[in-house]
Amino acid sequence: SQSSNWPKSHTSGRITFQGADQIRALGGRHATTPIIALTAFAQKSDMEAAMRAGASDFLTKPIRKRDLAQALDRQTQGLEQQSAEMAVEAQSLAAFDVEALKEMRGDIGADSFLRLLDKCIENINARMERLSEPFIQDDPKAARATAHQLRGLFGQFGAIQAAEAAHGVETAGDAELIDRVATLRRHAAAAVQTLDTVGRAA
Repeated sequence: SQSSNWPKSHTSGRITFQGADQIRALGGRHATTPIIALTAFAQKSDMEAAMRAGASDFLTKPIRKRDLAQALDRQTQGLEQQSAEMAVEAQSLAAFDVEALKEMRGDIGADSFLRLLDKCIENINARMERLSEPFIQDDPKAARATAHQLRGLFGQFGAIQAAEAAHGVETAGDAELIDRVATLRRHAAAAVQTLDTVGRAA
């Protein structure tokens, strides 16, 4: 995190903080780098001015160790959350063959690709809805056939992990089917979400 005794100027009787907007304008990691404003002023308007300038947090002088530690903890937690979200996003992308999506879009054209994508998502959702627990118990063979169809749909659009999960349902014994379908359901939900975002940006 970055802390700064920013230069302050009085404009129309109000204090303004300078510097944070320049840091944010650098882009990249600087756009989310935590910035803690340090000031001798304790007015609510000063805190609001610091936040508008781009500060992530605000402390007034004299600085107490406890207050600083709490502010750093707040910003560290924010970074950990960002890192977790980035890891989930990276994992979702790793589960996809993005190049295959781009190649398909280039081969058939954007309009045809998006129509096919919408139809694929519709078919995936319909087949996943069919794989209810009563359906699996009543007709395991039909459940495996549905998983086979899903495997083809996922494979067509490069959803690697979802296709593997569907294959797991296909090859599961009757006693394993419900657990395997639960795993497929998680991968299918992630695949549909990624298809809807990554696929449209391919």
